Amino acid sequence: MRRRARVTSIDALQELRAALIEFGEEVQRALISADADVSRATRLIGSELPSYWKQEIRKREQAVVKARIDLEVAQTSNQKKSTVEERKKLARMKERLESGRARSEATRRWRRQLDREAMMYKGRVEPLSRFAQGTLPRASHALLQMMERLEEYITLQPGKADFGDDAEAAGMARSGSETGESMARSGAAHIAATLGDRIEQLLPDDEQISAATDGDMSALPGCAIPIEQRRRLGTLCPRGSLAAGSSILVAANVRTPGRLALHRDSPASEGDSGWRVLHLDESPPDAWLRVPVAKVLRSGSSFYDILRLRAGWTVIGSVPETEADPEVTTIEAVLDHAREERWVGEPGQEGGE
Repeated sequence: MRRRARVTSIDALQELRAALIEFGEEVQRALISADADVSRATRLIGSELPSYWKQEIRKREQAVVKARIDLEVAQTSNQKKSTVEERKKLARMKERLESGRARSEATRRWRRQLDREAMMYKGRVEPLSRFAQGTLPRASHALLQMMERLEEYITLQPGKADFGDDAEAAGMARSGSETGESMARSGAAHIAATLGDRIEQLLPDDEQISAATDGDMSALPGCAIPIEQRRRLGTLCPRGSLAAGSSILVAANVRTPGRLALHRDSPASEGDSGWRVLHLDESPPDAWLRVPVAKVLRSGSSFYDILRLRAGWTVIGSVPETEADPEVTTIEAVLDHAREERWVGEPGQEGGE
């Protein structure tokens, strides 16, 4: 008999997926750091120290020769009655020479031992590396598919597919719908161009990106996009990769009611997801905040569905006037990488059914 899972919250799956992604990245960072430590130790013991001690032994041999000559000169000199200092110096130089030779030999032993230990280390961490690079990403993808299937399941509405048998009425409805969509798309092209230009004006420059300070979820408004719009967004737009260890840049004024734009630009540096959240109805912001993607994923916010889009895409949402905490409640427009409006006239749009 098949075992059944009792899932009471899709957000819990989302939090689990975010935790898996973050854990996988932490494991890979730890492995990279450990590999770097092994490489540094191998370079030090295998190359730098042997070269150093070879030169140092040569110098100490020369010091012994010089101390021996000084002693012989002192012994043959008629002016000196004692050679105690010269003998002590020669003894010290010989002791330093023997110490250098002993350390050089110890370095050779350490090199052989380090080579064995490095090979054992690589063999032992290989399963962990495969787990982080293969098993965890597959589990993350499986959870994503599970979430999508559950979202489709909970939005099923029995009887909605029964549209009647009147073909003539249906044809008239389609004709009127196509005319309306054509007009909507014509106006959307102008709107998309205007929005694209506005976004270009508001995007942060390199100096502002470098000056961005650390922030948290309080920098963002809430996000409660209807499930129908979230599903539609997932089918309309191509998905891109999103590292939980990366961050998004949020304008300091985005919690003000009005229209917000979530635009994915090209990443400015390592650890930058490319996402920029800005306010279309306000002046260019004085400051930007850097919010970790992992915190957004853990929050259970609907921003998760938007952040999966590829670079070049933009989602326009609205934050209505409210006394409660501000939140994005609906998607008004979606621009693709060519600045074409993709939301107008699509099935499932608000008021379009």
